[in-house]
Amino acid sequence: MTDHHTAPPEPTAPGRVRAVVIEEWSGALGLPQYPQLRGDEDFFEVGGNSMQAIVMLDRIGARLAVEPSVEALYLDGTLDALVEHCEDVVREEHRAGDVTGGRDTGPR
Repeated sequence: MTDHHTAPPEPTAPGRVRAVVIEEWSGALGLPQYPQLRGDEDFFEVGGNSMQAIVMLDRIGARLAVEPSVEALYLDGTLDALVEHCEDVVREEHRAGDVTGGRDTGPR
């Protein structure tokens, strides 16, 4: 029998969240991609603006199947803080998904 449910988000291997955040951070700021970005760099201090932030968070969310908080980026705009926030959100979302088997259990 064919399962018609939506596929669960791809697993988040160690380091994957950081790699996605770095890739999208670099893309939003028009920087070359390299893993040696300083973790203490602030998105807004290195030239990012609110529109770029929204687009970046949307892209991160789509790739990781989560909803990162805009507020978190404004409260601490460093790369390391965003990575930590996204890792926390991924853990929370996956934990919540475990309760329902990763599927929406609402009426169709």
